[in-house]
Amino acid sequence: METVKKVGEEDISALNPWEKIEKLGPSGLWSSYKDKTLGTSSIDQFGMYLRKLVPDFVAKGFFPNWFLENLKTIKKIGTDPRDLHIPCPSDMESLLAFCEAKDGELGALIRAFAYSGARKEGLLGKKGLTWERVDFKEDLITLIEKGSKKRTVPMGPQLRAVLAAVRARSTGEGRVFPIGSTREDRAQEILKEAAATLNAEVRDMHFFHALRHYFSTTHMQQGTPDQVVDALMGHSPDKRNAANSYRHVALAAMRDAVAKVIL
Repeated sequence: METVKKVGEEDISALNPWEKIEKLGPSGLWSSYKDKTLGTSSIDQFGMYLRKLVPDFVAKGFFPNWFLENLKTIKKIGTDPRDLHIPCPSDMESLLAFCEAKDGELGALIRAFAYSGARKEGLLGKKGLTWERVDFKEDLITLIEKGSKKRTVPMGPQLRAVLAAVRARSTGEGRVFPIGSTREDRAQEILKEAAATLNAEVRDMHFFHALRHYFSTTHMQQGTPDQVVDALMGHSPDKRNAANSYRHVALAAMRDAVAKVIL
């Protein structure tokens, strides 16, 4: 709320956070969040949160009744388009190097997204990647992602190098990327700046989930077997099997395929 300074032409910078909420209402809160947030998924999730929170707070007398009608004006944006332009590894390297030059710690995080295909919650947050789920001996990581499902996949050489470097600078305990929401927002800003500053080939790589698509597409373009891509991405064409299943693909075959891909 500290970053919200105006409502239209009206200056509200002198108001405290609660006064700003009363002034903005649900749609104003949602709009201010939307203006500083990358990726429609996060924006839609915040809208869903408000739809659950506001009625409860109105019932308790914390919010005025007009918030209920105002809440109805918040529309779902929809998911990000999946027809992203996927850059080649050399162009992606330029983007990743740009991010590292801006902030070494956050640059490593952004590389980890590009090299793991992880969802945001797989690396960050309460269920984010911890050192006890990084196995350097077997070159495996275990991610906890959508629906709290565990997905254990081989580390390619690029991801292994990134995590080894992070490990060397840490205590080796707890979360691999122990950053809060402010630093997460900064990582998103850096990624957006990199995509806008560099050539058109990386124009769509401006939010975390785009890096997941880069990972998957690059694996497919370089001939990773479909079964391995399915397992790495958490997808399973056979609906009878769980999304985190390797099906009948041997782990050794997966590790071999992942090791050969240049990301």
